[in-house]
Amino acid sequence: MHKVTLRFLVASLVLCFAMSGHLYASDIMVDDEVSSDSISIPLHDTSYFVSFSDKIVGRLYTSQKFTNFSLENDTAGFKLDYSPNTSLNLGVGITYKWFTLNLAYGFAVLNQDTEKGKTEYLDLQFHSYGTKLMMDVFGQFYKGFYTDKPDRQPDESKYIIRPNLKIFEVGVVAQYVFNNKKYSYRSSFMQNEWQKKSAGSFLLGAETYFGVVHDEISIIPEEVDSNLASLQLNSLAFWDLGPTVGYAHTFVVKKHFFFHASYSIGFTFGSTEYYRGATKLKDSGLSPNSALKLALGYNSDKWVLNLLFVTNQVEASRDIKTQSVGINTGNIRLIYAKRFVAGPKAKKVLGIIPFMD
Repeated sequence: MHKVTLRFLVASLVLCFAMSGHLYASDIMVDDEVSSDSISIPLHDTSYFVSFSDKIVGRLYTSQKFTNFSLENDTAGFKLDYSPNTSLNLGVGITYKWFTLNLAYGFAVLNQDTEKGKTEYLDLQFHSYGTKLMMDVFGQFYKGFYTDKPDRQPDESKYIIRPNLKIFEVGVVAQYVFNNKKYSYRSSFMQNEWQKKSAGSFLLGAETYFGVVHDEISIIPEEVDSNLASLQLNSLAFWDLGPTVGYAHTFVVKKHFFFHASYSIGFTFGSTEYYRGATKLKDSGLSPNSALKLALGYNSDKWVLNLLFVTNQVEASRDIKTQSVGINTGNIRLIYAKRFVAGPKAKKVLGIIPFMD
């Protein structure tokens, strides 16, 4: 890994989380309610969704995160997909007001697929959904991937294992929710609100990504393409920056059953550097990124059961007509959450958390 690039990525990650705190703070300067003495006036239409920010939300969940790397070249006629051997995790979490903490662990009994090799990873995914501003912050650090082996013999392994292949990616996506009086993103993803009627909203924002893919040998295995493997493409680094637009909608049936879908596309400008041994090639231009979020479940005033799927596709190639170099990050999560009224002792402990929105 190039030292300068690694330092740049670490600094970028710190900047991303600093930006997330700043942008979120700008969104929460207006509370969800305006108080006049003992009277509270909601700033949203309570016939469409209600808020439980004054209650404690406890959750149990299973989760699996992923960061996949794909390389496709139409001219050479090959496609390569690398995946990590990540764990299935069991976790617990709590949400109070705007604050959420989730803790999860991958138990060995649930993760016994050793044929795909070993993956070491630190996957930071911070999702902040205010009434008006939504934000996703990513910090992925993965080492160890596998890909399917083409034309394998019956006695051979199904996979090509690349234990030293590393992927580092950091990114920030921030979007404004236009229909924030009737539409709640929190209802599907934070479980501290309840969308009672179907509603949707257009989204507008910006995004930025930085990433590096590196291996000690060629990223393209000889088993896939011996000619391209001989070029010794062992590293690439990229950055993206640009606006993003999208639409989100939650369909509600009989107040309780819901299906959420949102899709955004980013029109980003960026630069990619390819390293072939001591040779460096640079390419810059426009490329599209995309984000898809799905949620399905049951919501009520006391408990929530839902299944979430979140994925972001970042295109690192600037010549998308002939080749595609992409990093896809995401999370699949099944959640059971229950809302509790905070007792006197809990309120005293949690009282340091201000009401923000």
